[in-house]
Amino acid sequence: MATLPETEEPVVSCYLTLEKGKIKYSYAYDEYIRHIKCGLSSQELQGVEAALEPICMYLNNKLLYDAKGVAMFSRGGDEPFFLPLQFQVPLPYWIVVDSVPNIYHLVELKDTFHRYVVLITTRESARILEINVGSVTRQLWTQRPELRKRIGREWTKMHYQKHARGRSRGFIKEMIKILNKLMSETGYTHLILAGHPSITSEIKDNFPKQLLSKLIDLVPLSGTEETSDIVKATISRFIREEEKESQDTAELLSQEMHTGGLAVAGAENCLKVLKENRADTLVILKTNFSSRGWSCSDCGFTDFDKQSPSICPTCKGLALRKFDIKEEMVRLAEHIGANIEFVSKSEALKRLGGFGCLLRYRLPEEYA
Repeated sequence: MATLPETEEPVVSCYLTLEKGKIKYSYAYDEYIRHIKCGLSSQELQGVEAALEPICMYLNNKLLYDAKGVAMFSRGGDEPFFLPLQFQVPLPYWIVVDSVPNIYHLVELKDTFHRYVVLITTRESARILEINVGSVTRQLWTQRPELRKRIGREWTKMHYQKHARGRSRGFIKEMIKILNKLMSETGYTHLILAGHPSITSEIKDNFPKQLLSKLIDLVPLSGTEETSDIVKATISRFIREEEKESQDTAELLSQEMHTGGLAVAGAENCLKVLKENRADTLVILKTNFSSRGWSCSDCGFTDFDKQSPSICPTCKGLALRKFDIKEEMVRLAEHIGANIEFVSKSEALKRLGGFGCLLRYRLPEEYA
């Protein structure tokens, strides 16, 4: 969506919280719709109505009972576009009309609840779950053959216990092999072990270094929980780890700024390096207030916190576009494939203006 070409038709971006297959607090949705329609010209209203039509149809017929949030992006006209996304976590109420999709909340959600892996085990079985944006998107089962039924029929108890210990070690090795292959081939960076502490400790002791480096936490569970209960029990651990990593990134940004390293701070500087494709990581303080800016599509001149003029003061062009500064940064970062870190609290980042970028490289004149 960050690369969706602009047209003359408006794009409606709609984020809602859901409950039991319906909009939670539907009156808030109705109030938002009335608000965005207020003061529009007949032509603008026609474009908004065309964009809202598939959104309304989707809300009436397609909502999942267990979904907690939905994000929809819609545009009418000659180049229509509609993308609905449902999630297992709530989303804020946010409906806005713009020339491009507003993806800030979606990217923030991805940063907070991006995928992690849970290995949940008992002595008899193992499940490897991929949790992505608050829901399970992949499940891999590895099950042990039952041994206890052989007692008294084929084996003595001592024979069984010796064989069971050998099978247990083999089972753990097989499970770790599968997990290691999955983590390395798909690029997962966060892992949680869940199950009885005696089992998870034994598995951890057999982990190779590459798995230990990705292990976040050990979570005590029986191993027989429903998938939804596993998500609830583990997702808070993942969120804490994500926030810690975000805090570390903010500290690194501050260090780079104070030592003349590869970093810039402030909205204007960040937008500049994002447009130049020199940003490696965009760091945003979540508590930043939304503010507006405008830019000229002809010459690229950009200004902040001022009312958009009728013509560009630099090139006298008329192709001026207003934008929300946070939205514009996130859209540009997604467009160039830069990392994005959202930080809940950071005094260092707050002192830097709430925005910063770690750079891939500096220009020669910047070194001078």
